[in-house]
Amino acid sequence: MSDIRNIIDDFDDEFLENLLEDICNEIGHIERYLMNDQLFFSDANLKNQALESINAINLICQKTFIEPLRFYAQILEDFFVEVCNGRFGSSPWVTELMLLLVDEAKASFEDLEYRRTLDVALLDSIRLHIKELLNYSGDDYEKLIRGVISEFALRVHPDLVLSNYDTVPTESHPVGGVEEFHQSHQSTDIPPQANLVNDPGLESLKEFADALDNRSELWEGRTQSILENCLLINKALANHIDEKQLTAAVYMHDVGMALMPDAVLFKEGKYDAVEIMLLQQHPIQIYGLMQQMKEWLEAAEMVHQHHEHFNGHGYPNGASGSDIHMGAKIIAVADAFYSLTHNRMDRGFKKSLTRAVAEINKNNGTQFDPQVIEAFNLVLLEKARNLS
Repeated sequence: MSDIRNIIDDFDDEFLENLLEDICNEIGHIERYLMNDQLFFSDANLKNQALESINAINLICQKTFIEPLRFYAQILEDFFVEVCNGRFGSSPWVTELMLLLVDEAKASFEDLEYRRTLDVALLDSIRLHIKELLNYSGDDYEKLIRGVISEFALRVHPDLVLSNYDTVPTESHPVGGVEEFHQSHQSTDIPPQANLVNDPGLESLKEFADALDNRSELWEGRTQSILENCLLINKALANHIDEKQLTAAVYMHDVGMALMPDAVLFKEGKYDAVEIMLLQQHPIQIYGLMQQMKEWLEAAEMVHQHHEHFNGHGYPNGASGSDIHMGAKIIAVADAFYSLTHNRMDRGFKKSLTRAVAEINKNNGTQFDPQVIEAFNLVLLEKARNLS
């Protein structure tokens, strides 16, 4: 382990940044290839392209000279080869495992770049599970595959057993049950908006949010879904913040996006540096507007900070820790969860619940506040029980 520590300490920041960017590009390709399960498993060209990307990921991992990561990448490629050769069939569980495995490669490089660490125990555990799967001579592959997937689900939170609401996947009900989960009944113990009905001030702000949501069919119901999760997370926190101010902030947090040119707002594909700069202006623009509304000064602060990161690597001001309003931290998590589990203009796919929750929890203490993550997980447990 000391040898690994020495290798990590010697890494150049730019070297790691470039490797992570390369990994993300290849994973983006793989996600697009796997958007349609049935098409992927029946299209030799798509499978060959996926194998090219997984080979590129393997080569990127080899550049680190970190043995656990290199061994993991090699068995990852071995698994993809067997999948593309048809050994494990075309079950959605196979697709889910493929995506979770490449997610972990990305997460490993994020650990290296942002935390200067590596979860060697997890990489070794997953590798051994995949090795067992590859060496299995029976035909009940799905049981073993679901067992490997459970490793990812269980590691994000000791009490968050996602299999409680992961129904048997079908084409109309994929792994993770995202739509059913988002539509699940709210707990009677944590009722959102209990005292916010028919508030004239909030109704006026809601009109701004509705106008933005109506600009694209992909955004239909977006603000309301984010709001419900924000209010539930707030209720699950030990110290609640003002519901009315939080609601106002959710309604207004992305309204500044409406000021973006259509070419940017509806762009498909990667943003360039200028477009990123324009997008990062949206919290500042609405913050300036809301500062003129004396009733919503606290909400204005939440809007201003909802893209700040707990570790100080966010925008617009690089605020960190307790300098970020708790409401902004709540919105950050709920917004990220919605984004991961829904289609976007710049990404034609969405992640399963397991992948989304794993990614959010992986950023616990870096992008997101640990208190908010704990509350978020409790909310998911409550929703899971409503589906069981």
